[in-house]
Amino acid sequence: MKDKLFTKKAYRADIRKIKASYTPQKLHKFSEDVMELLEQDPLFQSAHTIFIYHSMADEVNTHDLLNT
Repeated sequence: MKDKLFTKKAYRADIRKIKASYTPQKLHKFSEDVMELLEQDPLFQSAHTIFIYHSMADEVNTHDLLNT
């Protein structure tokens, strides 16, 4: 169990480092690309209800989608 916990902590630390390396412009581009792909997905288009989270500053921005 301790090995899994260590691995999980190490993985999260690595992800934080990667996310911190993104410029605001790069994160904005990621956000645009992800939202475009999502909006083109037939399952998304036909959904009556979707679950989406309110993104944090260092994540793909979901705020525009939430406001539609």
